[in-house]
Amino acid sequence: MDNTVNFYDHILREMGLMGFRDSTINAVKNDQKLFSIKDESQSVQKVHFNIYFNRLFAYAPELPPSRIRMALNTSNTNDGWLDDMKLVILIFLKSNEDIFFPIPN
Repeated sequence: MDNTVNFYDHILREMGLMGFRDSTINAVKNDQKLFSIKDESQSVQKVHFNIYFNRLFAYAPELPPSRIRMALNTSNTNDGWLDDMKLVILIFLKSNEDIFFPIPN
């Protein structure tokens, strides 16, 4: 993988391609901690995305399956982490979008 890939932009683009609602994409895009690291290195972005999604899972009405939480935390390489994000985490979040990103009233 090219080390110039910006995880912040890449994940938001993937969410758009996967058909996440605009309100969901905006919730991720407008998170102040994620926004503040959008121009940082991949390793910094990776850590902050892990914190963001772990926080999202911790405060959700139901706990995600262990395989989902493990996928978020077990990859040691940037390539593997981004693959896990696209193939496991984002697919899980898309299928449970109403639980993790309820539509604001």
